[in-house]
Amino acid sequence: MISTDANCINPSAKELITVDPRVKSGEIRRKLEFISFLLAEVPADAVGPALVWRDQKDNQVHWRSLEGISTTIGRSTRCNFVLDATSVSRIHAEIRRESDGWEIKDLNSSNGTFVDGLRITERKLNGCVVIQVGRVSVLFFAPDELEAEF
Repeated sequence: MISTDANCINPSAKELITVDPRVKSGEIRRKLEFISFLLAEVPADAVGPALVWRDQKDNQVHWRSLEGISTTIGRSTRCNFVLDATSVSRIHAEIRRESDGWEIKDLNSSNGTFVDGLRITERKLNGCVVIQVGRVSVLFFAPDELEAEF
């Protein structure tokens, strides 16, 4: 079992346990478990912002660096980041680099886009957050931003 004790989290990753006060405590526990599980599989030399997720078909953790200014997420092969799940819209969301950091925008998806458990239309991303598209959870991880905050 993965510990959800905040003392077990690397002190440089304090941002991982900062959540919106509207999020329920059970959601916080699930977020910590999900993050701990995924981060344990991230390569030690990983740099730059990336999306980390566990594929439901092969049960493997995958890491994909965000390249360029914009990344589209969806079921369509036209997207930069394809998630093969019926709960994900063809073109579901977009993550884009802005002058002051990263931002995600829901592209009128059927099942919504959530950041740390809250439905969004558009939201800034920082350090490490859980993004849910349809019923698929993906971790946005920007280690450089975490280090810059501390």
